[in-house]
Amino acid sequence: MEINSNVKRFCSYPFTKATFSPSGNVFFCCPAWLDLPIGNIFKESFEDIWNSRTAQKIRRSILDENFKYCNPVNCPRIVSGAVKREPQWGKYDHFMETRNVVLETGPWKVSLNYDNSCNLYCKSCRNNVIVLPKEKQAELIRFQDSMLTSVFFKHIKEITITGAGEALSSPVYMDLLSKINSREHPGLKMILRTNGLLLTPGNWKRLENIHYAVNAISISIDAACEDTYRRLRRGGDFNRLLKNLEFLKELKKEKPFKLWLHFVVQKANYREMSDFLRLAKKYNADRVLFGKLFNLGTYEAEDYRDAAVHEPANPEFSRFKELLKDPVLKDPIIRFQNLSNFVD
Repeated sequence: MEINSNVKRFCSYPFTKATFSPSGNVFFCCPAWLDLPIGNIFKESFEDIWNSRTAQKIRRSILDENFKYCNPVNCPRIVSGAVKREPQWGKYDHFMETRNVVLETGPWKVSLNYDNSCNLYCKSCRNNVIVLPKEKQAELIRFQDSMLTSVFFKHIKEITITGAGEALSSPVYMDLLSKINSREHPGLKMILRTNGLLLTPGNWKRLENIHYAVNAISISIDAACEDTYRRLRRGGDFNRLLKNLEFLKELKKEKPFKLWLHFVVQKANYREMSDFLRLAKKYNADRVLFGKLFNLGTYEAEDYRDAAVHEPANPEFSRFKELLKDPVLKDPIIRFQNLSNFVD
């Protein structure tokens, strides 16, 4: 996909966001969208990472509007056109006007993905259950404690936990969540990414100190029926998930957080996209996000080609594109992200 040079573009992420990976590498966004790390949190100070030479050259590529380090096929912001400069950019104008690539303040947003422990082992992500050893957990908890008290963290306005595992089954993230509070971190907004299986009333009560901060709960589901869920979300329990979704639906009446439901589109589930939207509506979800299936090293090449219905060479690609014409899928709560180019 070529980027239209006639349209003014800007992406705020290299100026406002940091994403920490399980290896400690720091990216400006998802590595599948921009896979050039700007440093490593376990080897360098964050102050050095944030304005590293790599960070500067990525920012310069955004200001020059060539986006040469970005993946224009995988990045949902490029595919959907969300990087087009609009009047609402507003708060980012000074980055474009000053053209500074060395920033005096740290990021406004962080995505914490350094613990990939999870109670599931979904094929789209891993081939076995991952639980970090106790010594690694202790190391990460020490890192988190230093992060909370660092100069860098005082600029944070939004924190996402986690895009690489399950926060509620991670002693590392649960320790972090227990230490965030409105007195020391007023105004903080949080996006809690989870598979939803541990979002019970009891666990929500345990997290009472962060209720003030939770702005969105983002749940990965990938299915609209029990059979497909059991095959794709290995180790999961569809009925337990639905019970927790019912709890969140009632909770939303008391607390105004957003509920986002995610669906990684693949051969095994793409026929359920319309049903998934209906399921989301049933539980009063605010947003439904459909995205591409990536091969994160869990598929043999042939198996991935068979599963990735968004690839033109896939035998079911035409049927997939035809399905996207379903009027039900025109609903405004849907975000097709990096599948946007397949939708009229």
